[in-house]
Amino acid sequence: MFWSTSKAHEYPKLFKRIMRSLGCLAIWLGVLQLTASNLQADNDEPETQGTLPLSGLNTETQPLSVLSFDVNSSTEPGVCTPTVRLAVLNYIPPRPNVEGAYKLRILRPSHGKFITEYSLDLNDDSDISWEDISSFPSSGSTCNFPGFLIRGGIEYTRNIGKVIAYVGGKFQVVFKKGNDVDLVDLDFDGIPEVLSADFPSGDGGSSSWFQVWTWNGHQYVKVAHVRLTKVFSPEVVKAVGIKREKQKHGSVTKH
Repeated sequence: MFWSTSKAHEYPKLFKRIMRSLGCLAIWLGVLQLTASNLQADNDEPETQGTLPLSGLNTETQPLSVLSFDVNSSTEPGVCTPTVRLAVLNYIPPRPNVEGAYKLRILRPSHGKFITEYSLDLNDDSDISWEDISSFPSSGSTCNFPGFLIRGGIEYTRNIGKVIAYVGGKFQVVFKKGNDVDLVDLDFDGIPEVLSADFPSGDGGSSSWFQVWTWNGHQYVKVAHVRLTKVFSPEVVKAVGIKREKQKHGSVTKH
């Protein structure tokens, strides 16, 4: 399918961003209020009860999606110390001679303000509009494998995904990009598998074939290529376990 890059192409995208940003403003404020009490415990300087330090939040960009989640800040094996983080997906409006851009930032509280712990530019494909962030649907993820999925697409679709995770004490991209990406914990170990379609859904239908990727302790590796109806089959679940154990002791290739 051909995607126009003319000026007329930009207007519906701009309108969508404006409307989405207005709706996200209420979500942004709600998340800040909900995380205020947790953030108090992480600040070395106490704040007034019920308030939240806003220093460090960029108010010149449009927040598209905000996610509050915890990571394990303990360095001791077997010890879980949940510490709050904010993942913020922003759209930076265009300026003279500068195109608009998408950026992800992960913020942590420090001395009564937010500081950027991790940032990622999301502008490798100018046709993609990044939409929102969703957390991992897994149990015990705070001290096991915390992360989130960024969704985006072309025009009004949301069929492209990228996975960020907190691994080895730092945030990193663990799944670069895929079509119709979804996160499902097939073997109930608390760490979700990544499902990625062969091609994106759209006007031409959707793919009936999916790739299944599993976490091997360092990164996601492909374990199966099956029809959608076979994704949850015992054969695939078994293959997930076998692949993970085998890859832990062998060489791996990054996706």
